[in-house]
Amino acid sequence: MRILFAGSKRQQIPNIMFALDRMGHEVVFYPKPMEEVSKEEAEVQLRQFIKNLRIRFVISNMFSPVMAQLTHELDIKYAVYGMDSPYYATYLPIFPRYDNCYLFYFDRREYQMLKDRGCRNVYWLPLAADVASAQNIAITDEELEALGVGALRKAAVEGDEQNGCFLAGQVAAMVKKEQPAAEMIREIFTEAEEVLNGAKKWVR
Repeated sequence: MRILFAGSKRQQIPNIMFALDRMGHEVVFYPKPMEEVSKEEAEVQLRQFIKNLRIRFVISNMFSPVMAQLTHELDIKYAVYGMDSPYYATYLPIFPRYDNCYLFYFDRREYQMLKDRGCRNVYWLPLAADVASAQNIAITDEELEALGVGALRKAAVEGDEQNGCFLAGQVAAMVKKEQPAAEMIREIFTEAEEVLNGAKKWVR
């Protein structure tokens, strides 16, 4: 199948393209990131691009209202692998509800929010990873040790907020407030007790 990968200047996830290639699909690219494609360009150039190449499936790692509208009109499936990042604005009133749009998220709250807003084709995919690529990563002990020096060491070991480099993964988008460790532990135990107490009804 010939698949159009709708790129983004904000986020690049080449593993999706590599996975599609390994599956035997032909991946083609539009020459501009979706953020730079106007409605006018989508109506003419992008539409013609898709028709000329006989694209039947579009995938992207960032939801594009322009692409959602166009694929809906052309009756083409449009899949989005969204991440829990503030960049991903799939909260527009109509586009994600199109039947041709399929949204995949690994943040459960993002998934539930879109589900509650009437998006039928939205799915929760926790812990999605390209294992084949990860297995090919080679790193020496020296390179691994080097990750703990310099700006990273200043942040992680010395607690230097001014000169250190703090690593915050995609889960950082889920952090909503600052709490003392004791308060977090109390909350964890309280929630655990609620879950365990609720489990009694399943035990006879």
